[in-house]
Amino acid sequence: MLFDAVRKTIELTARLCDDYKIEGWRQYQYNIRVIKKLYRKAQLSKKGRKKDTSSEESSIKKFHKEYTDEVGHFIKKAKSTIIDLQNNDTAKNVFFDIEVSQIQEFIAHAERQINQIERRVLNGEVIPHHEKTFSLFEPHTKWINKGKIGLLTELGLRVCIMSDQYKFILYHQVAEKEADVDLAVPMVKETKSRYNNLSSVSFDRGFYSAANAEELDSLLTEFALPKKGYRSQKDKDVENSDQYKRSAHAHSRVESDINHLEQHGLDICLDHGIDGFKRYIAIAMVGANLGTLGGVIKNKQLKKLKRANKKPNSS
Repeated sequence: MLFDAVRKTIELTARLCDDYKIEGWRQYQYNIRVIKKLYRKAQLSKKGRKKDTSSEESSIKKFHKEYTDEVGHFIKKAKSTIIDLQNNDTAKNVFFDIEVSQIQEFIAHAERQINQIERRVLNGEVIPHHEKTFSLFEPHTKWINKGKIGLLTELGLRVCIMSDQYKFILYHQVAEKEADVDLAVPMVKETKSRYNNLSSVSFDRGFYSAANAEELDSLLTEFALPKKGYRSQKDKDVENSDQYKRSAHAHSRVESDINHLEQHGLDICLDHGIDGFKRYIAIAMVGANLGTLGGVIKNKQLKKLKRANKKPNSS
């Protein structure tokens, strides 16, 4: 991300200088290649190590220091150039402030990444998760750890869906900051406001909390909400009840629903920004529901044709 930040800083600054005839950035493509070489050296210095010997550790710090120092040089140069551009008496076009704002945003990203590299690599500090950024171009991106075998992490945003027994998506919500446990009750309330006959819902363990279980009991006739961790005999009795088993049995359709949505565009988002992400998700939901509806219509037509073919010919 540091390389992306400095690359965009240099490219945008050079383009702006070219528009206003400011010298000093003519060799910007060469400069990017120089930085990329340093970035690769720093990247490869940590690859394939079996143990951290003192010489290896010293080499890693050396390459990272060279990389961050070179990036810092161009960041300072870009800041100085922006000041010169702002003080330039040449008439500026309507996009000048927007272009400067973009450069300053990438400068801020670069300075943050330099700070974190120095703290993590040079000083051995562990960077708190809340300070980390996982995408410069899509800042809403989160680090998602599902805890599944073979799928350690994903980058994106969680999307919570409520689907019925016929595979139609009734409601969905993009979880920007909320965890699963924060969505259980709001999702049920919002879905019930649209479909007041909703009476049974199945959740997975991520949605469990004692408060959620208590409130869902007042909203639904039946629900399955597996408890995390230790289960008392009372919890086991609840999970062995007929109503709980009926609700829990319906949860097996979830993986099928997820695959259905991925086939209708949710394997990757091609739009930009958080608004674009939400729009893309909503369109995918509509597409999935249209696909389900098409399947229902097709099955009805097939049954109609089969009945017609079974009728005896009249003489």
